[in-house]
Amino acid sequence: MKRSRSLTPALVIAAVALALFAGVARSQSYGPDDQVLTVGVAEFQAVSLFSHIDADGYLYNDGEGTDGFRASVRLPRGAVVERLCMYTHTSANTHTISARLVADKLVLGGGGGPAELVIPGSAVQSASVDGYGLFCTDPFAFTVPGTIDVDGDGGQDSVQFLVDALLPSGFALGAVKITWKRQVSPLPASSSFDDVPLGSQYSQFIEALRAAGITGGCQADPPLYCPDRPITRAEMAVYLSLALGLHWSD
Repeated sequence: MKRSRSLTPALVIAAVALALFAGVARSQSYGPDDQVLTVGVAEFQAVSLFSHIDADGYLYNDGEGTDGFRASVRLPRGAVVERLCMYTHTSANTHTISARLVADKLVLGGGGGPAELVIPGSAVQSASVDGYGLFCTDPFAFTVPGTIDVDGDGGQDSVQFLVDALLPSGFALGAVKITWKRQVSPLPASSSFDDVPLGSQYSQFIEALRAAGITGGCQADPPLYCPDRPITRAEMAVYLSLALGLHWSD
């Protein structure tokens, strides 16, 4: 007869991680691998009305000058943005297409005026070529925060992230692709549990679960996590439900 093995909280963490990586990462939802967010031309809102999406699926500027086009992007808090690429159709002249990732301040009543912050390393520009092209930034690393000081006044502002593109007359934009990946939050300055020393094998993952509100440990005073204590099926249900945000209305 095959004997069942008791699971400890640390082993449950590993099991949850493996399940997410194996089952969902390939659909670009969870996991440590690079993911790509594609911002299609239908998502861009033009400052000018003189534009159209042609049969090739590209957004063309029909105006006389260079117009701005913006699209909202949704990236999870803590994500690391690593590269921005754009698909273009250009002519061999001095004009270029450019795109960048920006954070726009969401202004509350009495919270000051609008402000914008260009994410360092995210600006990309096309070359002077005739035809279709793909242009990318050099690799960079920007961790998406919940709030950020956009206007430099020392306060933390709520923001929305946008792709800001400049498109000259007669030029076209096909799409912008943002390469990013998820990461486990870094260790805090001090351990939250007396029995989980910082730097131990599972400490970063245990601290991440605590910070996310998934677990408060097994004892409050003194604070203990009990990493080697077997976990029950009931406790496992709490871990999984909170970690995955399970909700069914019917």
